[in-house]
Amino acid sequence: ALRRELAEDRARLAAAARTLNAVSPLATLERGYAIVTLADGRVVRAARDVAPGDEVRARTAAGRFSATVKAIEP
Repeated sequence: ALRRELAEDRARLAAAARTLNAVSPLATLERGYAIVTLADGRVVRAARDVAPGDEVRARTAAGRFSATVKAIEP
């Protein structure tokens, strides 16, 4: 009975780990997305959050880069 209970606990733990991984920001980056932040670290959620000339940083699954906003398009 103890072995069965331990196996069930392991299965529940594995299922929880899969669920967490599915909603992980890092998993999103692996799918080709980037997290863009302002110089102060705030996440850019919409184009209206930046202005031409702003410096932003982008984090991808394979690294980070900096960029300057040239134009805003709705």
